[in-house]
Amino acid sequence: MVKTKTLYKMVMMAVVAAVSVFMIFSACGEHPVGPSEWKITQYTVTYDINDGIGTTPSSQTVNAGSSVTLSNGSDLTKDGFTFGGWNTNSSGTGTNYNAGSSITPKSNFALFARWNPVYTVTYDINDGIGTTPSSQTVNAGNSVTLSNRSGLTRTGFVFGGWNTNSSGTGTNYSAGSSFTPSSNITLYARWIGGVDGGTLSYGGQSYRTVIIGGKRWMAENLNYSGSGGNVGVCYNGSTSNCNTYGRLYTWAEAMSISSSYNSSIYGSGSNVQRGICPSGWRLPNDNDWAALTTAVGSNAGTKLKSQTGWNTSSGYGYIPGTDEFGFSALPGGASYTDGDFHGVGNYGHWWNTIELDDASRASFMAISSDGSGVGSGSGFKSSGFSVRCLQD
Repeated sequence: MVKTKTLYKMVMMAVVAAVSVFMIFSACGEHPVGPSEWKITQYTVTYDINDGIGTTPSSQTVNAGSSVTLSNGSDLTKDGFTFGGWNTNSSGTGTNYNAGSSITPKSNFALFARWNPVYTVTYDINDGIGTTPSSQTVNAGNSVTLSNRSGLTRTGFVFGGWNTNSSGTGTNYSAGSSFTPSSNITLYARWIGGVDGGTLSYGGQSYRTVIIGGKRWMAENLNYSGSGGNVGVCYNGSTSNCNTYGRLYTWAEAMSISSSYNSSIYGSGSNVQRGICPSGWRLPNDNDWAALTTAVGSNAGTKLKSQTGWNTSSGYGYIPGTDEFGFSALPGGASYTDGDFHGVGNYGHWWNTIELDDASRASFMAISSDGSGVGSGSGFKSSGFSVRCLQD
């Protein structure tokens, strides 16, 4: 009987405890739950193809703290645009996420396809003869390398690059230059006065030539290093400078005579001298330079300068070149016997065959970045200047 009473008391105490717990949770508006009923927070990423064409990627739901790999959008297209990933705003002004990247969402959110504009550069050979270069398509912000002349010709003219206007009154762009379009654009062949002289092969390099005033000139600075590869120098010893501006030669090297004549009078034959030029070509003399500038007319320096390669710093007083005759004068600067180099981008000096009474000096033709004319001067024969050849 005692054991029965004790058992009865224990049962009643358990019932009272259970009721008390229930009342406590009830007062708090809750009820006790077990581990199987605990809730796990989840976030959902949804997609919007934002006026694109293709299948909208399925939404992705992950547990908080877990990552998701964003859709690569490989089948999405939109005319005039390329798919560039995802953005938190339909206008593309939110946060960008790369397609296929991994992110860990901290809330439910939508991602919108980001569309990058695509621009096309088309060409018009503008009454020229030859094959019109193929158009080039590029994403906004990227650049293209403009077509070179690709064999284009036009009777009585020289190809001078590209212009935004068929009349040549728009913006000029050099053939082969890097160009970043900001819209779809058509570039027109720019035809300038002078006659295309074709190309000249010499020393393993091809040189463009031009006919001005009835004389055929090289339209590039000479970059011939001699049969032993030891004639002339590159500005600052840089091959890239040679490739752009040609080599710098002492007067004796340009004349292809003994270096002793850098300090003594050579005399006979100075006015007509093949020098370092190819067979059938020669170094110019005073009369040749004078004939060139006369044929070009006023502001000859501006008209003979290349449109690129010159120092454009406003502090130097840059006067842009128009290259109206295709001569494309480039400022190779100079080298000196003390090993110094000066002036690349600022001026070009081209040797003349004519010596001065001072045995150590000879004359040269000069064009400067801040000048519009063509000048002449005298320099020490041991200095290194550029060379242009003309055909006999």
